[in-house]
Amino acid sequence: MLAYGAGQSAASAGDEPKTNASESKPAATDDAKKIRKLIPAAAAIKRQDMEKLATGKTARSSDIKDKSLTFVLLLDLKPKDGKEAKEQYQDLMKGAVDPTVIVQELYRGDRGIGNIILLRGPVTLIHADRITACTCKVDGDTAKGTVSFEVPKLCKGKVQYIARRKDDRWRIEEFIVPAYDIHIVRNAKGMWTSRVPEKDQPSGKQSTPAG
Repeated sequence: MLAYGAGQSAASAGDEPKTNASESKPAATDDAKKIRKLIPAAAAIKRQDMEKLATGKTARSSDIKDKSLTFVLLLDLKPKDGKEAKEQYQDLMKGAVDPTVIVQELYRGDRGIGNIILLRGPVTLIHADRITACTCKVDGDTAKGTVSFEVPKLCKGKVQYIARRKDDRWRIEEFIVPAYDIHIVRNAKGMWTSRVPEKDQPSGKQSTPAG
């Protein structure tokens, strides 16, 4: 098993571009950098879901089927006290919440001129420059680690992730925030669903995605 930290990099996609099978296997640090690049997009809420919430077309957050990390942390998290909970997610907003500030942060990846968007980035709470630390342990085609992030005046936290490699391409497939009983899993179509915490499972039964 290899253990290492990931270097700083900007995010552009939720899955790593496929590499030539004939190329030599990347060094351990290269794997870490590739996985770190995937985090912003993997954590992103679908643009159409965010627009439904922002415009009031969806009145209830429960109507959103894709339980992305951004969605869960901002809209579906039940506040908890304690050192462990604050380390994994802490609200830094003081007083009344200004929705405009949140929206501006999520859409920071967009690039354009005036009201014309030329490049659409991931609508995410964890942009590349908000990542303060990232650990990664690779065992075969599975990588596990944590990503720490801080969004000034909004929130900060530390989330566990699991990535898997198939056909020389890494894909983040799970995010876990244990103190808040959050465990979301990405299916083959890219949809994120909640996994029932192990402690809530009937005895002898394996955890399965909820909903």
